[in-house]
Amino acid sequence: MGPLLRAACGRLVGVDLSAGMCGKAVERGCYDLVEVGELVQWLQRQVEVRKEDGQGAGHHNQQQQEQQQKQQQEHQQAEGRGTQRQERQGGGSATRSETPTSSVRGALFDLLVAADVLVYIGDLEPLLGAAAAAAEPGALFALSTELLPEERPSPAPTSGSTSSPSSGGDGDGFGARGPGGYLLQPTGRYAHSPLYIASAGARAGWRVAALQTGVIRVNAGRPINGNLAVLERLGGGAAEPRG
Repeated sequence: MGPLLRAACGRLVGVDLSAGMCGKAVERGCYDLVEVGELVQWLQRQVEVRKEDGQGAGHHNQQQQEQQQKQQQEHQQAEGRGTQRQERQGGGSATRSETPTSSVRGALFDLLVAADVLVYIGDLEPLLGAAAAAAEPGALFALSTELLPEERPSPAPTSGSTSSPSSGGDGDGFGARGPGGYLLQPTGRYAHSPLYIASAGARAGWRVAALQTGVIRVNAGRPINGNLAVLERLGGGAAEPRG
């Protein structure tokens, strides 16, 4: 995914729970920053870093103003006594944004991509909320999920078949259903309904820009049906990330 996004991105960040996957991403050489971490917590941390940077920058500016005022007073006093006094130079440590890597941390994102990621997450609202808080108004969030079994297209029955058609998914049957439009399948992967994606996104500050269902991948020769969605971050203040 990284090489496909690189040409369209000024800065590209990759996050994964697996250190091995992060190592492979680093080897590709297309990311500005790759970090091991849980996605919701990582996004929430970006919001915290941005707040810390804003507070730190304000404190640093206040210190500079106080230093300049002090220098001016000392200079005026020296001139009044008929002496020359060299002005002292105010110093300060580099801010977080002055280093290339940390300039990515805490930044607002205008594009987020989660391809074959949400199949490991049931309740999407914490992620959608954290993503909204870390995204610019108008930012896009492209994502894929597997489709609920009852919403998958039923394959045509084969000749001579007397059994009912299967759901055509990655492991047929039902698992543990969540409270609102998602299901833990026997495969250990979650499936989500398009309506749930839209409603959960709306509650977190996203609107559906595009959404379609279809085959999202092939597993052991079997097509896996899913949702391909692009959400757009609504304008206004940043959403509060949900824990």
